[in-house]
Amino acid sequence: MTALRLSLALLFVVACGVVTPYTITRPVPEQTVEGSPLGAVLPGVEIPIPLEIDLEAEADAQNAGPVQTVTLEALRLDITTTAEPAGDTDDWDFVDSVVIYVESSEPGSALARREVARLDPTPNGVRQLEMDTDTSVNLRPYVDEGARLTATVRGRAPADDVSYDGVVTLGLSFL
Repeated sequence: MTALRLSLALLFVVACGVVTPYTITRPVPEQTVEGSPLGAVLPGVEIPIPLEIDLEAEADAQNAGPVQTVTLEALRLDITTTAEPAGDTDDWDFVDSVVIYVESSEPGSALARREVARLDPTPNGVRQLEMDTDTSVNLRPYVDEGARLTATVRGRAPADDVSYDGVVTLGLSFL
């Protein structure tokens, strides 16, 4: 009798389409923000952050069926030492705030650019930025059209080049 109830409960869960969550973490490729000796007077730095993840391949690798929803669970940006010659140390002090958007890379897409993360204000003297993410935005339609993450940064150009990379964590739900 217990086995029958368990089987019926399992059948009910499957029939109702209960979603199974899964998380993947991928690196943000290293990039460089170009420095300028006039950085203190040049506001409006824009930093593009690419997002290239084959979600269908991830789903197939997990044998979990098709991806139904994709959410941005976490995004971290880390200063790297690549653009730090001897005697130089960099941090995120040139950045006052960061807003991350998802958009379609398909020309003429009906999908609106959506905010998915932000950090405002940014802390002083840090080499790592942890974004506050909006997990209510389903990235799946954007991924279907070639999702692109971009950042709008308020601040000023750094005095010299600053390199960074990071980590993005996505939540995937399957039926």
